[in-house]
Amino acid sequence: MTRLLEKTPYLFPHPQSQSFDLSPNALRLRWLDALERAKKLYQKHCLENDTRQDPTMFDNLRWHDLRHSAITRLASIVPDSLELSRISGH
Repeated sequence: MTRLLEKTPYLFPHPQSQSFDLSPNALRLRWLDALERAKKLYQKHCLENDTRQDPTMFDNLRWHDLRHSAITRLASIVPDSLELSRISGH
């Protein structure tokens, strides 16, 4: 891990933090780190709940998938489609 990833567990740290870097490489490293942490949490959850793990669970997860999920969840609390469009930038 780079020093950048050790500073914060967040994909987008606070703009005033020392690790605020939105370069493509920094975002790629943060994304890969987030995926790795998610895999570990998933494995732990499966072990604790005696559930069979799906080894392909995160294989095709893309950045855009998270955006879609976030907007879908947001739609349940922002019923106005124009407001939702403004918030999401679409």
